[in-house]
Amino acid sequence: MRSDGETQPRRPACFFLSSMRIFLIKLSLLSLVLPVFFSCREARFDGSGFRPGGVYRGRLADGRTLFVVRSADSLRVSGYSFVYDGGAEVAPVSFSVDSTGAVALRAEAGRRLQGLRMRRAWGGRWVLAVPRGNGAGWGKQRVRLEFFYALDDGSRYALPYKQELYGRMTEHPDVEYGHAVGYYASQPTDSIPHGDREQLRHLIVKDLARSMGRRADMPLCLDVYEPEGGAVSPRPLVVFLHGGAFLFGDKRNDLQRTFTEHLVRRGYVVASVNYRLGISFGGLFSVERTVYRGVQDTRAALDYLITHAGEYRIDPQQIYLSGSSAGAIIALTTTFMDADEVFDSVERRIRRDDLGVLGRAANSESEKYRIAGVVSMWGGLIEPQVVTRRDAHVPVLLFHGTADDIVPCESGLPFQVGLDSKLYDRLSESWQLYGSAALYRHMRGLNMPVEYVPFPGYGHEPQLSADGSVNANMDTILARTDRFLYARVSEHFAPCAIGQVPGGVTYRLEGKCRPVAWMADGGLVVDVADGKRSATVAWFAGSERRRVRVVVESPGGVYFEKVAACG
Repeated sequence: MRSDGETQPRRPACFFLSSMRIFLIKLSLLSLVLPVFFSCREARFDGSGFRPGGVYRGRLADGRTLFVVRSADSLRVSGYSFVYDGGAEVAPVSFSVDSTGAVALRAEAGRRLQGLRMRRAWGGRWVLAVPRGNGAGWGKQRVRLEFFYALDDGSRYALPYKQELYGRMTEHPDVEYGHAVGYYASQPTDSIPHGDREQLRHLIVKDLARSMGRRADMPLCLDVYEPEGGAVSPRPLVVFLHGGAFLFGDKRNDLQRTFTEHLVRRGYVVASVNYRLGISFGGLFSVERTVYRGVQDTRAALDYLITHAGEYRIDPQQIYLSGSSAGAIIALTTTFMDADEVFDSVERRIRRDDLGVLGRAANSESEKYRIAGVVSMWGGLIEPQVVTRRDAHVPVLLFHGTADDIVPCESGLPFQVGLDSKLYDRLSESWQLYGSAALYRHMRGLNMPVEYVPFPGYGHEPQLSADGSVNANMDTILARTDRFLYARVSEHFAPCAIGQVPGGVTYRLEGKCRPVAWMADGGLVVDVADGKRSATVAWFAGSERRRVRVVVESPGGVYFEKVAACG
């Protein structure tokens, strides 16, 4: 038994001391394990969350901004970086991050920075740790990189009239647009091998004989092609006029098919027109009357198409005329000849049953429309004087082979290869055709928005090789036509443009469109302000092509791309 006054040991105090010993031992072990744990995490660094194509920015201790851009097409964590201080140019340097988070990056002066390490911090931020003595002048600091935006090349936006958005088209064949008195309105021919002049002469003689027949009232027809599907409305209309020396040809031929399919896939409506053919034996001036009839028929076709603009979803203010050879002559003459400028040979015969007044072609009253541009393929004008200062607002695109002996690229008689030199000189004194080179100089003198694309050494139809196959010139014709049309269509449907803020490298969108995304070719967008209406660009030193681009939403809800060259 225990005697009175004997005390029991204080077990809680001993238990507390024992627990403290255990806690300290665990803490010591944890202090050993944690570095190993985090080093293992670093060893498994794979850049997850560091977005491919992402632009990150962070503030340096001296107030400058560090931009880090991860490559969009690389599985590795790599890209380029630069320090921005508000200047016009920067010198980007490459970087890469290995599996431990170690960063290989050069300094501005080209020296390699040592000991840089990338890691992920709380809140999705990334931290670039820069140790002391790295030789970059940054000092010891931790640069917090925050995601700025994702690189964008504009390809994720559907851009009608610029991209192929429509795989199928709806065709409305043989639409009758009027009646007129003439010899005939269609003479399909097989493809003539390029350079086969004998076959060409045979066709001309044959159809000249046909032109001696009686004139009769005949229907005039066109084909309409429109994109299948899509909600874009109304659409620009491109009217195509076939070639064939005013003696043969048809609204359906190889060039027309290629041209039409290319444009319809981009969203245009295309109409291919048959017009009256045949030249009477009335001297060279009978060609003028043949051209005049083609102009009448083209205007009649335009009247019909505008009357049915709702059916074909056509914008009457966006009409473009195009044609090859004889069709290009008609397209240019239709655009620029006014009622007071008709040929003298036509004026003397204006009351004949096949030559009505210019404004009442095929007995149809003209509707309101606007010819917004012309694409001429190896065509010309009989009288370039019809292009005056009142026409100086009309854009023109001219294609021509410089060795063309059917429609001269400069000026002279057509089909000069078939004439001896003395006869050619005598005839050319009273009648000439002015080709693309001559028209280009004339239009430039009027300060018109004209473009000329010559094909040096090529003859008539420069898109064809000697064996009749299509060559690379066709790609040039389609690409330049795309660019020409898109500039005008974009200006009409999305009335806005990029301007430069004076005294800097900030660009501003002026107009009624809503900016969606800014891009810079040859540089990087480093700031976007004012509700995305302005953007500042850091241009890369040594970049040869500098363009700023912005995708905008038009008042009609359609995306367009605006581009400005920047030196």
